[in-house]
Amino acid sequence: MLLFLASVVVALLKPLLAAYADDPPAPMDAKALAGLFDAGEFAEIERTENEARQSRTINSSGFWQLERFYTLMRNHLKRDTAASIDKTRAKIAPWAKAYPDSSVWRVVLASQLIDRGWQARGTGFASTVTASGRSQLE
Repeated sequence: MLLFLASVVVALLKPLLAAYADDPPAPMDAKALAGLFDAGEFAEIERTENEARQSRTINSSGFWQLERFYTLMRNHLKRDTAASIDKTRAKIAPWAKAYPDSSVWRVVLASQLIDRGWQARGTGFASTVTASGRSQLE
């Protein structure tokens, strides 16, 4: 009986999943996006984000391509330590100058600052935040 129900569910979901199985072409992968950012190819990053936004595509994993774009960008920057935040801000500055109305660089910078805040704060209760962690949040 359970096998029969599973086959019915698969049969019902198969057409739905097939509609979302196509991922956009490169450069929607981690290495390509990291390379674009590191090389200062902001026009291509903007184009990639816009393509993901306009396509409104869900990939085979069930995630929006736009969400994947920002996750990949965030993961690339997440490795940064406190010392390299200024370096990343310096890298984003020409992007902000070239695309002052863009929300993309703002989201990328904000996500890094949020990650850095959590890194400084830690994951415990507020009473467990160290003096050093508090000073980094100021």
